[in-house]
Amino acid sequence: MRSSSFPNGLKPISDAAHDKGIKFVLWFEPERVRYDTPIAIEHPDSRYARVRSDSLQNGECLKAT
Repeated sequence: MRSSSFPNGLKPISDAAHDKGIKFVLWFEPERVRYDTPIAIEHPDSRYARVRSDSLQNGECLKAT
């Protein structure tokens, strides 16, 4: 998470949701990380940083399922 985007973390967002009776869920999909993004470049040891393909971003691949 980019701390400059959320300097107080996600707790204020979670608290605001809870105040309105809404459950807060953070959904993270590591398989959607592209190899050329900052997180993949900063963590080259990650599995997804080593995949040099755009197939995970390609909606056409869903037709094969």
